[in-house]
Amino acid sequence: WLLDAAGHTYAFGDARYFGGPAGTASASNPAAAIFATGDGGGYWVALANGTVWGGGDAPALVGMGSQHLNAPIIAATGW
Repeated sequence: WLLDAAGHTYAFGDARYFGGPAGTASASNPAAAIFATGDGGGYWVALANGTVWGGGDAPALVGMGSQHLNAPIIAATGW
């Protein structure tokens, strides 16, 4: 998958498209990382403020969007 700062996700090869948080991300809160579920049937997208968006079979997780973070999220690692 490819993720842009606006929250658009793009699937390539045999990767399936599961949507994305476009419209939630912004210049001041860009989409920062995308990482797959263990079975590859979904993914999470983390925004810079800690909000986590899930698509496919990615379970809904409580993000840190309502908490003060010392710095924006810039990377993530898989499950």
